[in-house]
Amino acid sequence: MARDFRIKFVESLNFFAPRIVDAIGKYGGQNFKIKDLFSTQLSSSGDALILGSISGSNNLAIGGNAHITGAVSAASYGGDGSGLSGVMINWVLEDGDGTEVTVSNGKEVKFVEGTGIDIDWTDVSDGSDADPYDLTFTCNLEGTELISTGETAGTKFLREDGDGTCSWQSSGGTITALNNQAENRLVTIGSTTTELDGEANITYDGTTFSVDDAAVFNDSGNDNDFRVESADQAHALYVDAGNNEIQINSRTANATGGGFDGAAGVTLYVSKVNGEIITTILVDIEGLVVSGTAFDIIGENSVAAAYITRITTAVNGIIYRAEMACIEAPAGTNTTADIDLGSSSSSKAEDQKYTQGGGAIQLIAAGEAWTAGMHKATPAATNFSGLADDYLYLANGSGANSGGTYTAGKFIIKLYGAGF
Repeated sequence: MARDFRIKFVESLNFFAPRIVDAIGKYGGQNFKIKDLFSTQLSSSGDALILGSISGSNNLAIGGNAHITGAVSAASYGGDGSGLSGVMINWVLEDGDGTEVTVSNGKEVKFVEGTGIDIDWTDVSDGSDADPYDLTFTCNLEGTELISTGETAGTKFLREDGDGTCSWQSSGGTITALNNQAENRLVTIGSTTTELDGEANITYDGTTFSVDDAAVFNDSGNDNDFRVESADQAHALYVDAGNNEIQINSRTANATGGGFDGAAGVTLYVSKVNGEIITTILVDIEGLVVSGTAFDIIGENSVAAAYITRITTAVNGIIYRAEMACIEAPAGTNTTADIDLGSSSSSKAEDQKYTQGGGAIQLIAAGEAWTAGMHKATPAATNFSGLADDYLYLANGSGANSGGTYTAGKFIIKLYGAGF
């Protein structure tokens, strides 16, 4: 559809094409273009009114005011452009100390990167209000890149405050001397807070920590535990300060069976001292069940795997002696206080005989009711050669009861072995 246009020159016109004082008409159905109507340049010393949009490949010179209602497309503007309304020809850029620079048409401003500062365009489309261009400044300052502005005495340090900020902190004094220094010596504070002393009796060479003097741990007597960890044991040497107890745990004992771990307490320790491997077992049989048949296994009612632990050479060594002592006398309705310690090559349930199936070893035969303080050991003629890989059981030693649940009964069992 053709578009109307009108050109009106209020004062005199001066151009090389035919003279036109007032023109109204249609041209090609497109926006009016100077190059389409005039073969050469158009100039005017007066005002010009153009209704519509203009563009041109030649020159448009207007001495007065130009009033253009549509869009203007031009390759360049002549003069300083100070008379153009709504067009920014130059702008002022000011730095932090107040220095101003005027940036004019066609000039560029460059942001220069510095130490720890990286500047990048991170979004270059499309420049609209909804999606502006993004110029990102990244600051990553560390160590020597930081400047201690205002701190020149050399007596402060920069501390990370834990809340995303840092602050300069006083060091508490300047070290003025290092006394008795030598390689690998640890340093302590001297007689004054500004001197350090190398300690000849406390050294560390990167491999061995050496204390060649009296050493006291937990001198305050507080509930502070002490432990030494080995390659396999987190508590190889352990001092439990709160319970006033020392433990040596050379190895991890084999687990208690599911038919016995319901007892009030089962604790196992394996310690190797001077080449001897000692397995210590603390047992509280409260809550376990015993039948009325001799040699029947004590454990959780009819539950399988009612063994205390399994004896293996790798953990317990070659066993050559066993001991059992009563700390609290067994008690309970229809139970027996005559309790034996035996082993079997197979895993068995409560109410089964540990002697059934062969391969059983009777380690301790009480022959009487246990009382607190009673101690028994394996007979000298006991053959322990078949004990390796056996399961350890407590069993009814008399069969003189009808069967019931224990309400008391504590024992300590020790197995002595060796592995060298």
